Amino acid sequence: RKSGVVAYGLVPDCSASSGGNIKHKTCKWREGQPPLPLAIIRHALYLAIAKTYSPRSMFYVADYRDTFFQADPFQRVIERRGRRLEGLELLVVAEHWPFKKVGNCPFNGGWVRNCWGRAEWDRLRNQSVLCSGSYMGAQPAIVNFETRLLNEVDAH
Repeated sequence: RKSGVVAYGLVPDCSASSGGNIKHKTCKWREGQPPLPLAIIRHALYLAIAKTYSPRSMFYVADYRDTFFQADPFQRVIERRGRRLEGLELLVVAEHWPFKKVGNCPFNGGWVRNCWGRAEWDRLRNQSVLCSGSYMGAQPAIVNFETRLLNEVDAH
């Protein structure tokens, strides 16, 4: 609290799931909903949390339990851009391209193929993987991103 940081934790029920990595296990998270991978469930939580804040609130979403800040990340954005992020502006982190591309990442490439098919995978295969667990924006950008992501999950 002294630093003005709020962190939310999650303890899902993944007891009936198989698999090694917790992010890829399917977990029960809501009555009447099918179990989903934790990698997707977290986005529903981010959306619910973001909706409780004002449109001027800033968010830095980091899914790493060992994230460490050496400086105020929001101040760095202001220094580099000359202003705060506003509206639907979203800063995302790209994975280490050209070593991690959609086409050579079994997780992200698999999700693209399974959701949108081989033609879309072919179109995106040389693109950098964007990290869905590290991004920053004002409340409207976070709500928009999470809503769109979850709508895609529901559609596929």
